[in-house]
Amino acid sequence: MYSFMNKVTISGIKNLKNEVTLDFYKTNMGRNIKLNKNNIKAIYGANGAGKSAIVHAFDIYEELVSKSGQLFSESFKQKLDELINQQTNVFTIKINFVIYNERNLIEGEYIHELVIARTQNDFLIHSETLSQVKSRNERVIIKVEKGEIKVNRLTNELKDAFFNQLRQRSVVDLYGDMVVDNKDIDDEDQDKLTPFLMFANDLYVETVDADNHFSFVSRVHHTKNEETWSKYIAEFYKWLKQSRQEPLSEYTYSISEDQKNEFQKYINNLTRFLKIFKPNLVKIDISHERQNGNRINIEPYFVYNDAKIHIEFESAGIKKLTKLYQLFCYKEAGKIIIIDEFDANLNDVYLIKLLQYFNESSIGQIIFITHNVSPMAVLAKNKNAIDFTTQDGKVTSWTKSGNYSPINIYQKGYISGLPFNIYETDFEDIFNN
Repeated sequence: MYSFMNKVTISGIKNLKNEVTLDFYKTNMGRNIKLNKNNIKAIYGANGAGKSAIVHAFDIYEELVSKSGQLFSESFKQKLDELINQQTNVFTIKINFVIYNERNLIEGEYIHELVIARTQNDFLIHSETLSQVKSRNERVIIKVEKGEIKVNRLTNELKDAFFNQLRQRSVVDLYGDMVVDNKDIDDEDQDKLTPFLMFANDLYVETVDADNHFSFVSRVHHTKNEETWSKYIAEFYKWLKQSRQEPLSEYTYSISEDQKNEFQKYINNLTRFLKIFKPNLVKIDISHERQNGNRINIEPYFVYNDAKIHIEFESAGIKKLTKLYQLFCYKEAGKIIIIDEFDANLNDVYLIKLLQYFNESSIGQIIFITHNVSPMAVLAKNKNAIDFTTQDGKVTSWTKSGNYSPINIYQKGYISGLPFNIYETDFEDIFNN
């Protein structure tokens, strides 16, 4: 089973005061989903136009629903204090997504809306709504307002388990903890909530200010039982426990003892990937281990004919490619990856070749922020593949206009709200003085 995000609406994050919408697929999805040339989106815009705000919105969402009790964390609340729009003091994200199987048949369509509000010196969940879409009609599963459950189609047992926690913890987060703790959960509740948990944990967000941890997560083949999620949930439970482990230092991989063989295969493939860009790489040495409880922390060394270099001291480009390889593996496993400044420290030729490959791939989803216009040539024929954030906090999608390419209309200032009316003479007085 896989997730695909077909629409997201965001407001109240950094300079995106008002609501903006990003579409990733045609309105009528039908019974089958066709991802080829539909699963990549590039987002462009001037400096300070809100591109990174979109990534931060996904980052906040991911942390709130897939990490336990983030609103109790002072560091997370400090991040919210910096990111939530200071005029509205309310951050809203509404995500439409589908769950589809190995034959690209859609198993279900869902909507998750989460609203976070600044209240004096704290941040609380103002409201949360989980819904399923059937025959284009939205059916609410659970709706929470200021901690009070207003609509509930879950069992009373699950409702009681959430009691008095919903102002600071998402329904998805609480349900995730129940899965991790192997609690007994009613089959009907599993059917309703597991798709949201699956989506939350299929989302990988890479911000510019992300730490340098290189986590390793085994691939799991998600298979849904025809009647219930019971078989799937047992498998998913094992994966979820593992995925929530965090490495304790920079530039480390954190694995369990039974992951060693699979991790070695991962490193072998990473080596093959990096040798495309750096042919003189001999191997990646992972013999430097440190035991950390039931986890093993491994710091890789890059071995060349005449040198052995710790990952921390490798070039910015190689570290970038190492991180991207990890994300690309997630994407090829059917995950959704969101990358800020995708082109940073990456050669333009390499960037295009990678996009050309993934543009033909029919699994997973990539959303990325970039200033490099070269990807426009690769994505120009795709639908919903190129968006622009404007200086007035809006998002507009590129649609074909005559013989103009997206590169031409972007650079010539023909995108509404993005007039690149800057000339070289504008800098004369500044630098002459």
